[in-house]
Amino acid sequence: MFEIIKSDLAGRIGILHSNHGKIETPAYVPVIHPVKQAIPPKKIQNMGFDLVITNAYITMKRHGQNATERGIHDIIGYDGAVMTDSGGYQVLEYGEVDVAPTDMAEFERKIMTDFAIPLDKPTGYGLSKKRAKSFVDQTLKDAKKTLANKIDNGQIWVGPIQGGEHRDDNNGKKTNARHCSIASFWSRSSFDNPSCCCTWM
Repeated sequence: MFEIIKSDLAGRIGILHSNHGKIETPAYVPVIHPVKQAIPPKKIQNMGFDLVITNAYITMKRHGQNATERGIHDIIGYDGAVMTDSGGYQVLEYGEVDVAPTDMAEFERKIMTDFAIPLDKPTGYGLSKKRAKSFVDQTLKDAKKTLANKIDNGQIWVGPIQGGEHRDDNNGKKTNARHCSIASFWSRSSFDNPSCCCTWM
């Protein structure tokens, strides 16, 4: 659940409720490496951060079944709210990852992350307009499957924001090609089930 505490024009301060506590938003979210973390997560928590983000793909490759048995909070040593990215950066960096979006979604469910991001196919820079659009369409397709198969366990699924450098002329308006289309999808879904939407970051 998300509560708006104060608002002024387009700005707002809110409280986001998760399975592992409340997060005041807007929030700065430190990154925790699931294998090689320089600053102890407990120290980060003691500094006042209520939410961290870590990488579910790296966790899967390095911890495997151990992660699903222990949960992501125990793996990284942090008992506050945890968000997991699912390997989109690795796709952008290396071209592909050896896991299907449905398998990654199941893994994120099993490790009991509070905020889960489905595996997407990032557009990056330098793609043709046609190819960039196909990547975003594929991400939307996979995201809809993830949302359809989610269970009511308190997890919040966060849609990745995508787009590209291409611009379209549409009724006289220029907009980034499909920019923020993923966020719009998840936001619209909130009308059916608020627990699947997160648009505060």
